[in-house]
This record gives sequence, C-alpha cells and structure tokens, in this order.
Amino acid sequence: MWSVLISLGMEKLQPKNMIKNKRLSHSISQISWSKIVDMIKYKADWYDKLVIQVDRFFPSSKLFNNCGYKHEDLTLDIRRWNLSRMRSSP
Repeated sequence: MWSVLISLGMEKLQPKNMIKNKRLSHSISQISWSKIVDMIKYKADWYDKLVIQVDRFFPSSKLFNNCGYKHEDLTLDIRRWNLSRMRSSP
C-alpha cells in the first residue's frame, strides 16, 4: 500500500462523541484511536510519506477524490458509492 501512496489524509475523529451511537459504541470503545494514528504515522515516516490530518467536519467520506463531487445524503450504512450512478439519478 505505501509504495503507491503520495500522501494519506486522516480525519481528526472524536471517539467520545462517536460512542454516543449505540450501534457503534462497543466497537469504538474497544480500540485506542491515538495508538492507531501513531502506528500509521510511524509507517508513513518509514516510507517517507506524508500524513495529513483534516478537520473532523471536512466531508472526506462524501467527496469523490478525482473531481470533488459531493454525495450530500451519505449515511453510515453506505460503505461504497458509485459516482456514475450518483450523477445519473434524478
């Protein structure tokens, strides 16, 4: 993975707010977010790659990376979305 990346963008998440979601709370409370971020930064540094942490309100999951199209109605149950389908729907 690291060999094809130029940089990696990560959201600055707020786990304490995410725990309020009853469906996600158990899974979220079981992991250490700061440790995951530290490990990713370590590996990025190892491969001389840049890690950029973006604001938690930046709509990174809603944006198509090539053209910037924004999926306004994205919900947690949508894991993948296809740009061509989005543009052709009414």
